[in-house]
Amino acid sequence: MSRIVSRALALFAVASSLSALPSTVTAAEPGDPASQIVSPSPLPVNLSESEATAIGNKVWRNECGGRIDGLTSWNVGEDFPSLGIGHFIWYPKNAHDKFEESFPRLMVFLQSKGQRLPDWLNADMRCPWNSRQEFLRDFKGKEMTELRTMLKNTVPLQTKFIVLRLQSALPVVLENVPESTREKIRSRFNRVLTSGSAGAFALIDYVNFKGEGVNPGERYKGQGWGLLQVLEGMSDQGDAVRSFSKSAAAVLELRVKNSPPERNEKRWLLGWKNRVSNYCTGTIASGANAVVSSSPTESSNVSKPPIVSREEWGSKSQPIAEDRKQVPEWITIHHAGELWHEKDDPAEFVRHMQAWGQKRPQLEKPPRDTYWPDLPYHFLIAPDGRIFEGRQTQYEPESNTKYPLKGNIGVEMMGDFNVQRPTLKEIQSCVKLTAWLCQQHHIPIDHVRTHKDAAPNQTDCPGKDFYRYITDGQFKHWVQVTMQGMEPTIDPGPSSL
Repeated sequence: MSRIVSRALALFAVASSLSALPSTVTAAEPGDPASQIVSPSPLPVNLSESEATAIGNKVWRNECGGRIDGLTSWNVGEDFPSLGIGHFIWYPKNAHDKFEESFPRLMVFLQSKGQRLPDWLNADMRCPWNSRQEFLRDFKGKEMTELRTMLKNTVPLQTKFIVLRLQSALPVVLENVPESTREKIRSRFNRVLTSGSAGAFALIDYVNFKGEGVNPGERYKGQGWGLLQVLEGMSDQGDAVRSFSKSAAAVLELRVKNSPPERNEKRWLLGWKNRVSNYCTGTIASGANAVVSSSPTESSNVSKPPIVSREEWGSKSQPIAEDRKQVPEWITIHHAGELWHEKDDPAEFVRHMQAWGQKRPQLEKPPRDTYWPDLPYHFLIAPDGRIFEGRQTQYEPESNTKYPLKGNIGVEMMGDFNVQRPTLKEIQSCVKLTAWLCQQHHIPIDHVRTHKDAAPNQTDCPGKDFYRYITDGQFKHWVQVTMQGMEPTIDPGPSSL
């Protein structure tokens, strides 16, 4: 079948409303972005307008932090951009099509609903940016700005596109399992779907997040990680949404275990597990109580926090080699590992650290005798909440541990959090600084980590009384709320010491 005919069939299919889906899958050539847009569903997804809006906004928050600039993203380590509220994949010409491409299908859907695309954009073209560097260089250019504007203005249609995919998911899954297990898979799907709006959200979000699980190309060591695999791992007892959430976490853990080491997918696992664990935390509110505001958040919502400049604290940095320049891709959080006393002066602490680094060859024994021309960190936070500017972010940091330094922004909090607690002001400043840095450098929330995560089995930095905010997901949640232009409620809770 020609691409023109398949395109016409696809446009006809997606033009139908969600309440009256066509009864057949549209045929198309392999690789055609219009193929397999819809399939029949034996159990329609019935959502009120307010529930659909809330679900769409929560998907947007999960994928993009609810930010407009998050609608056009290119994650570190990927060879494609992720666009729209669902981070739909769009491959450049020479990229390896490992994962299912969905952005061209979204463009077809939007056109079928009467949405005009920017003049330079069409559903047949490949992504015009061939690398993350090109993408970031043009981030504020004319074409990228037009693309974000269109995506901002079509959030309701993108939500319908995501829901439409769920409508088609079960028949696709059932076609790819033995007949003897189809009824069990169908029953588990229906149990989750009929568990209220929380169940509908869990299915909608996961299918958009990791697909149906039937694409042979989306396998590591023969194991998939989509909806099918989650349904296969569910229990038939107890709460359906909780069972779905638990199975999803196990499937994602197995994916990371089976993934090629060079992809370093372990860096994403904590964020992925936090995401699916939220499926069973309650229903999706509607109307005024929606999980996130229906209003998009501009990147300018995160204001630069007050920072004590290098000039103000008296920096005496020395030149850093040009080959140590970097493009920031990670935010790595540390503690000083030194007990803080009330009488200590933060500015003096910063000056002393800089001077010590420059004298390391005379003061330290190998391998700690390397010369540090400037502070090892880019920002340092005092217990009173003041943020001190350290090394310029265009240069990689320093470390006594072994991990790839290039691409890291180092943030140090003063104190030793194995024996004392970070102050509330310190945590608040770290949250604001992290949110601002994510915005400024287009760093995804999954690329916020600690020294312990970057250099496993080498350090316990940033100490157990701060690290618990990373493991329970609270810190990233506070950062995400800040990036949405809101003030998070930060409760340090009881001591873990």
